[in-house]
Amino acid sequence: MSATNNGHTQPSNDVYWTTNDPRNTGVIGYEGAKPVFFRFVTTTTLNSTRTVVWQGTNNPNVEHEIAWLDWDSMNHLGTATIGRFQTPMTNLLQRGATQRCRIFAIPGDGRRFEWRRSESNPCHYDLYDTTGKLYASHTVYSQPQRSVVAELNAVMSYWFKEDEMVSESRGAE
Repeated sequence: MSATNNGHTQPSNDVYWTTNDPRNTGVIGYEGAKPVFFRFVTTTTLNSTRTVVWQGTNNPNVEHEIAWLDWDSMNHLGTATIGRFQTPMTNLLQRGATQRCRIFAIPGDGRRFEWRRSESNPCHYDLYDTTGKLYASHTVYSQPQRSVVAELNAVMSYWFKEDEMVSESRGAE
């Protein structure tokens, strides 16, 4: 799989989903030359369901818990905890400008982004900021793609660096 530039001067960073179940999956790829790895693990008990997001480190035996999603058993989605910020999951799925769009705000600094579903490909979404700048594209494969590492079910190509997004967010606090 190769990086794309989709109108950007720099090639994209690409991460891949290793299962078709977003609540129990690995996300693997590279940001430039730096490997990135996330793991989503969902557990269900009698009273609750929680998805924990783990981020890999340079040490293959160490992961950091960076977020969790507490799913509500009633008619609500529940609560997302991202770092030290908590927000109702409905805030991450607000209706956008059209039926094919969903808006969310970054907890802590309020920057807003919109996922737009493609008119021509129902398995493709683009992520824009409020100025219309393209930040990422996400495509779910109709058939899993084979790779030397794992079976790949989706790809997200993005044109930002995680560290830049974090520092921008911290600067606004």
